[in-house]
Amino acid sequence: MKKFSIFSVLCSLFFVLSEAHAYTSADVAIANGLADANIIVDQRTNPDNYRLDASISRQEVIGMTLKLKNIALPNNYTCKGYFTDATFSKTHADSWVCRAVELAADRGLIARDSATTRPSDKITKAEALALAWK
Repeated sequence: MKKFSIFSVLCSLFFVLSEAHAYTSADVAIANGLADANIIVDQRTNPDNYRLDASISRQEVIGMTLKLKNIALPNNYTCKGYFTDATFSKTHADSWVCRAVELAADRGLIARDSATTRPSDKITKAEALALAWK
């Protein structure tokens, strides 16, 4: 899948996720396409795990943006502590977030103007599209 096509699908997913309605089989197909492109975690055996009716968090969009840009999250990365709200223990489900937000900040995808990044907060369409565009 060409990068532009992935970008188009990702933008479509942002708009689908922001609406308060039940998802369709077309939405699941889009999510499966993103999983095939290794942009999101494959949940095709249980599509409810895609959480297509849920809002999307800042950390999820940052993670997808890094994957779109082919920026890997190295396991041996040591967090520098840019953001006080993005550091979790290595056993925490969100342990990847520190690496993701710091790599995004180092590449100018997000700003370091604040000591917080609010990784679990909902993201606006404008923020999500700006990240994907960068």
